[in-house]
Amino acid sequence: MQCGVTPPAALPDLISLPALHASHGGHWLRAAGGPTNAVSKGDAIMAAADTPVLLINAPLVASRLGYPDLSGLDLLEAFAFIHPARFCVPTPRGLAEALGLPVPEGDEGVPELLQRSAGALVAACRDPEWFEREGAWSALQSLERLRWPWAQVLKPHIAKPEKAE
Repeated sequence: MQCGVTPPAALPDLISLPALHASHGGHWLRAAGGPTNAVSKGDAIMAAADTPVLLINAPLVASRLGYPDLSGLDLLEAFAFIHPARFCVPTPRGLAEALGLPVPEGDEGVPELLQRSAGALVAACRDPEWFEREGAWSALQSLERLRWPWAQVLKPHIAKPEKAE
C-alpha cells in the first residue's frame, strides 16, 4: 500500500462501466458486467467513441490506438480528485498498489482492475472518514459546469455539506 490510502477490507465492487486497456501487446475491452475480450484496434476505438470507458492514462491510450481525440473516464484524474496531492505511478500496477488492490498478472486482467479501481474510488467518496471530503462537493460542482467526464459518475456519491465549506 502506498499514498496513505487504506486498503479495502474486501475487494470493492466493480463499477458498471466498460473498461479499455491498450498496451504494446494488444487491446482488451471488458463490458459492464461482462467478460474481458481481446479486441482489434478498430473495435477499441469504436468502443471508446460510443460510450464512456474507464481507462488509465488517456493520452498514452490515445497514442497506442492512434486516435488523438480519445476521451474517456481516466482513473488517474479520478484518483487525483479523490486523493489530491497523493502520488500514484500512472500505470495499472501503480494504481492497484495505490488503492491496495491486487495487481493483475497480465494485460487481460487490467480492464477488471480498472472497474474495481473505479469502484474503490467511488466507495472512498461515500466513506464518512474520507480525509479529503472538505471542499470536494464545491469543486465537483465547478468541474461539472466544465463538463468533466467524472462529474456525473461521482456526483451521486459526494454529499452536499450542511454548511458552506
